[in-house]
Amino acid sequence: MITSSSQKKISLFLLFLTIITVLEGVCMWLASYFHKTVSIFGFIHMMIPITVTFLVFLTLSDKHASFPKYVCKAIFASDILMILWAVLEILIPSLSQFEILLVIICTVIFYLSLFFEPADIREQYGFSLKNSSKIIKHIFFYLLLFFILYSVFVFIRILFDYFGGNHSAITSFLKAYYKLPKELSILIPFSLLILLPYLGEEYGWRGALQPWMQKQFGMKRGIILTGLIWGIWHFPYFLYQLQFSCEFSSFFFIMTSQIFFCISIGIFLGYVYLKTKNIWICVAIHFINNNFLSLSYSSSSDSFSILILQTAAVIFASLFLYAPFLHSKIFRNKKIIDSFVLPQEIMKSSHNDLEHKNSE
Repeated sequence: MITSSSQKKISLFLLFLTIITVLEGVCMWLASYFHKTVSIFGFIHMMIPITVTFLVFLTLSDKHASFPKYVCKAIFASDILMILWAVLEILIPSLSQFEILLVIICTVIFYLSLFFEPADIREQYGFSLKNSSKIIKHIFFYLLLFFILYSVFVFIRILFDYFGGNHSAITSFLKAYYKLPKELSILIPFSLLILLPYLGEEYGWRGALQPWMQKQFGMKRGIILTGLIWGIWHFPYFLYQLQFSCEFSSFFFIMTSQIFFCISIGIFLGYVYLKTKNIWICVAIHFINNNFLSLSYSSSSDSFSILILQTAAVIFASLFLYAPFLHSKIFRNKKIIDSFVLPQEIMKSSHNDLEHKNSE
């Protein structure tokens, strides 16, 4: 069922997303034109979805409605700090090696903002950690499920690479996974210090756009369209990375695999979000996906034929492993999405209940 409310939110989200992404793309093009490497662009790009979401909230919010002002200020402050850092990186290239320190500072600022934000507002805007024991169980279950799927995903890539002529692929895979427990023991605690950019993506895609799209276009079409937008959104950043990693003739294959991958894993992430109603689990999965792939395995060949095989491997593996979750029962429950649309009407309903009790 089409609603004017969700339609307005989607329109504003896509408008702000396009404007900010294009502006960042222009900045990346200028940096590329003048042969400047600005590594902080990656984190700035990841912050765009949550920034856009809060711009939509600000645009459509009632003046008298509750609003997470501390979280909003923390997000915008982090954006400004990262943009200033990008300028400094252009002037002082050696600063790029310290960019992780800036991300830690921004993440700590965000944690402080959550601390000062009232609990009911945190819950209304999807930042709550209520029922922490249940959340911990969900985190372990869905992280384990994802890690199994993830390992199979990487192994499928290995097989494609092996039959493409890289006969050391399986050995490299086994060596990488032998080192993985040690790497995980370091990386998982460290992830809490650099969480903000991953929340930046997940809060925008899963927390905001997915429910709006599902409200507008239906449960299945909505989540597929969200994944499609997510995949295309990577275009300017991948184009910027192109100058460091590969030839322009390879860009078509990279973007094709990225779009299919975002649609497929977006289905899985959307499934997890609908099952748990908790954005933090999706953030953790996103972090694993972005950081452990390079730890577990990378192809030792960058030939054009291997690139085509790897593109086919990513498309096949992602569709085979993640797309089947679209047939789960939860995607047939059309009414469930009403309770996921942010901001939730918690404050309003509690206020009405109080007035009702007083009148009685």
